[in-house]
Amino acid sequence: MSTTVKCKACGERNPVAQLHCRSCGAKLDFSGINLRRPARWKVALKRGLRFVILTVLLAILITALWPATPKGAVGTEDEAYAAWQKVQSLQTAYRTGQRQRHVFSEAEVNAYLAVRLAEARPETADGSFRLPLEEINIAFTDSGFVAHIGVRRAFLKLTYELVGRAEVIDDELVVDIQRLTLGRTPLPGPLQSMIEQRLATLVGAFTVERELMSQTAEIGFRESQMRLRVDP
Repeated sequence: MSTTVKCKACGERNPVAQLHCRSCGAKLDFSGINLRRPARWKVALKRGLRFVILTVLLAILITALWPATPKGAVGTEDEAYAAWQKVQSLQTAYRTGQRQRHVFSEAEVNAYLAVRLAEARPETADGSFRLPLEEINIAFTDSGFVAHIGVRRAFLKLTYELVGRAEVIDDELVVDIQRLTLGRTPLPGPLQSMIEQRLATLVGAFTVERELMSQTAEIGFRESQMRLRVDP
């Protein structure tokens, strides 16, 4: 709203409370001036709508970043050592031309991964995109696995949950990711593909485990267990 009105006779600007120009005394013309204030309820409505929109956007952001709960059993140091012995046994069998199979429990796998992660925290980076790996937790189901992966981006800790299955096809281990979420929010196709590649690079930094997977002739899952077999 304008707080002054211009005198058409002399050009002097006058407060809207004036009826005549304080310079030349001519009567002021208020025909082009809107002296009404917006209704208070309209101002309050606009402020309320802005508040609701901001609240909804904040809730969506919190939901997206709120970490998903790991589903796999957490093991002990003894279980980590048991898993390490099985990994070594499978690799030795492969190198010496023997066929061997081992069953890993969730607790063994997660305890083993925690130890390996503490030894060296892998990360992938290209330019400004950087993802240091901080946590891996895997739950086994009859149809596959649920992997909970925690990474750090600047000051934020992001958690991804992957639901997938794995099988050996033509002597090659194939992993099919059926669903990928950030926190509790599903990711759209193009972004999901990009994140899958980043996470694959991170997990691939575990060279011993990557080598074992390449030697795997059979992989199977059941509730809380994973079965691996190597052939000569």
